[in-house]
Amino acid sequence: MRLLDARLLKEDKALSKAKIVRVSKKDVEPTLRYIALASNIPFEDLHPVGTAGKADTSGDIDVAVDQNKHTPFKIHDRLVNHLGKEYGIFDNDTQTGSYAVPIRGTDGDRVQVDLMFTDNIEWSRFAYFSAGDKSEYKGSVRAVLLASVAAALDEKGVDAFHYDGEDLIVKVGRGIELGTGMKRFFQMRPHNKYTDGYTKGLKKVTPEEIKKMYPKLEFDGTDLIISDPSEVVKILFGPETRPSNVDSVEEIIDLIQRFPSKKAKKILDIAKIRARPLASKGIKLPPELT
Repeated sequence: MRLLDARLLKEDKALSKAKIVRVSKKDVEPTLRYIALASNIPFEDLHPVGTAGKADTSGDIDVAVDQNKHTPFKIHDRLVNHLGKEYGIFDNDTQTGSYAVPIRGTDGDRVQVDLMFTDNIEWSRFAYFSAGDKSEYKGSVRAVLLASVAAALDEKGVDAFHYDGEDLIVKVGRGIELGTGMKRFFQMRPHNKYTDGYTKGLKKVTPEEIKKMYPKLEFDGTDLIISDPSEVVKILFGPETRPSNVDSVEEIIDLIQRFPSKKAKKILDIAKIRARPLASKGIKLPPELT
């Protein structure tokens, strides 16, 4: 789940001491206007992602914020000072602040609002998209499926999977990070000088290290990030695919099943493993992932 980002697993309430309830669709905008006032972020700079405002009710309100315009720790300090220390926490790893916010800004029930600071609002809108009531499944399941398609990419001369017998010892591929985009990654199991075998598990390495050990292995050593959703979906599903074609889990599964059966099975097998943490939290999965 590393490439999917820890944000996928924040389905638990981050503020256990606060009385957190679900928020209705009609209360989302007034609550965000209250957040704008309390944080001094202009309302138009709060970009809702996820189900909030789409489904009749939502468990929290996820909001993307441009960290180039708004400094995360300053925003966090303002909100904690306004709401109270017990009503706000900040995760440095994911650059996400979670706050128990009075619904509509009035006393009483509170909803969890997650401010996710990002360099790319367009990518965040795509990566955290949820179809709301138009799908049976959460946006986190959608993200797992997209990342699984990326993990299964195996383009000759671009990606590389090198085995010693049944052991995978070199992996050059692509993955999706929710906070940034599609990234290339380079992994290898170095030799263990004590056992004459390999170290346990794949380690992050440079393209040069792989080339030094396996000079005949062909792959693209460019370390790049693609954060344009239109380009990413073309790489994943083909040149005719648009971001709007992957809005829901149901649409993505339909696209996966159009691949040759061997490739479709590989993708779904990867997705089953990656979806286990979601299932353990009671998140509904499609039958293809169970």
